[in-house]
Amino acid sequence: MSKIIIPERFKPKLPDGSFIYILIKNVSGFLVSAPYFPEYTLHNEDHINSVLEFADELIPCTTLEKLKPQSIEVLIGAIVLHDLGMFIKRAGLKRLVFGEHKKRYVVHLDKFTWHDAWRDFYNKARRYEDRQLVHLFGDNDPIERLPMDDVPEEDTKRQRLIYGEFLRQNHPRIAFDIAQIGFPIDGTDYNIFENCDCDMAKKTMIGLVARSHGMKLRDTESFWKYYELRPPSVDDIPIYYLMAVLRMADYLHVGKKRASKLMELVDEMHSPESKRQFHLNQSIHGEPSIDHKRKEVSIIANPDRGSIYKNVEDLLFDIDHELDICWAVLAEKYRYDYELSIHRIVSNLFDEHQVVTFNTRFLTHVATLGANPDIVKLLVAPLYGNDPSFGVRELIQNAVDACKERTESDGTPGEIEIKVDTENKTFEIIDNGIGMNEDILRNYYLIAGASYRDSETWRENYVNDEGEAKIARSGRFGIGALAGFLIGDEITVITRHKDDEYGFQFIYDMKPKILDVKRVNTNVGTRIMINNINVQSLKCFHDRYYGDTGWYNWYYFEEPRIHYFLNEKK
Repeated sequence: MSKIIIPERFKPKLPDGSFIYILIKNVSGFLVSAPYFPEYTLHNEDHINSVLEFADELIPCTTLEKLKPQSIEVLIGAIVLHDLGMFIKRAGLKRLVFGEHKKRYVVHLDKFTWHDAWRDFYNKARRYEDRQLVHLFGDNDPIERLPMDDVPEEDTKRQRLIYGEFLRQNHPRIAFDIAQIGFPIDGTDYNIFENCDCDMAKKTMIGLVARSHGMKLRDTESFWKYYELRPPSVDDIPIYYLMAVLRMADYLHVGKKRASKLMELVDEMHSPESKRQFHLNQSIHGEPSIDHKRKEVSIIANPDRGSIYKNVEDLLFDIDHELDICWAVLAEKYRYDYELSIHRIVSNLFDEHQVVTFNTRFLTHVATLGANPDIVKLLVAPLYGNDPSFGVRELIQNAVDACKERTESDGTPGEIEIKVDTENKTFEIIDNGIGMNEDILRNYYLIAGASYRDSETWRENYVNDEGEAKIARSGRFGIGALAGFLIGDEITVITRHKDDEYGFQFIYDMKPKILDVKRVNTNVGTRIMINNINVQSLKCFHDRYYGDTGWYNWYYFEEPRIHYFLNEKK
């Protein structure tokens, strides 16, 4: 186990015999394991050391000279405590939420008691949408009923994830309470300031700075305004500056080192959020680098897919936004007497030329499977029922329209192939039509209910001056992305527009997520492959309105030509 190391520049600023050394020793024993975070990024001594190092770099020499010894003590103490709540075990969680502290709340800081906070969280979690459940657990199974007066002794991994989410959301609050009442364990609260020469005012400041990394800076003002234990020495401590240093240093601890120890576990992770955090950190080269002369921090990343690119991009904007807020508060409170060593964030993701390079490998714009609110009206039983052959009809209509558009554009005769493999339970439809470009893919195909053939772009290309369509459309509803789900549960799309040099390929299912769309070298047209089809349902039947309908009986025209294959037999 590594140990917490105080930066060299901070050591001379500490008073002789500072309590900080004893505090670090008292806390280290709790940083061994985080039972409710089996799949999370590092929050142990390594994380604390990294935050201390970044805090050191964020304080320029001129500001460090102004900081008095007690300010350095408060800053180090807050950094040591800020994630300590994530190391609480079952007995401590029970004591906090259902035991001695269940009615605890701090005026001007807390909205609920601990017990009411749990009830509020749990009731919301029980109503999580599929997207939120998948984000947390990796599946959309509803959250099980949990006791409201205890923490299960033989908890499952799923239970640990839900209790862990509660702790994660509240760990800044726990940091403050640990400073005030101690670290909750079985039967008692361990005083982390044991044998420390530290009064209650300083403990409160340490707890407040630690807590502030999960709050807006100005949200601490009302508490501090009405705080009773306020000796004169407290006014010599620039508490908002210390808060700014902690939150920025915590933000900047990203990169491969923070996730490297999880490498062997990534394939076994249940939580997509944990996997996201892992891949996000793995995509960042080294650690953020601070250039004191240019007053900037550089974050270089090499994401390998669109979803990770978006995650890194969001992180960069979050850090940049937080930095702006910190500077605004510091200017308001101290008129630039206390400064940070950085003014801006720079990254290769902010470089247009670099973004173009990424875009040759994958789509950097967000591509998600969305739905127009009117889609519910389109998919009700009167329209489709549960018959997969109607899904085939929708796919055929789209393919036919694409072929007609290609023929109108460059004279290419339309060809469509439909293949069903009953042994492997796959369905495939291939056309040599116009194909999809980025605009059609992102703004129409993936937005169910939004039809490209109702767009201004389509009308410009395929409607004459008299307002008449040059080609007859068969597709009407714009549900291409969802039609396949009437047939099977996983869909692969490969498509290339006739005017594009390369095409796109992606896989999607009904789990909400950012799609990873990569560039591929493929023929003009669209190929859709559907897995896990219901073979028994995909058959002919007689309907009084449609006659003999089925997966091969929806289309009767000769152009474009459709070829049907069943188990490779035409």
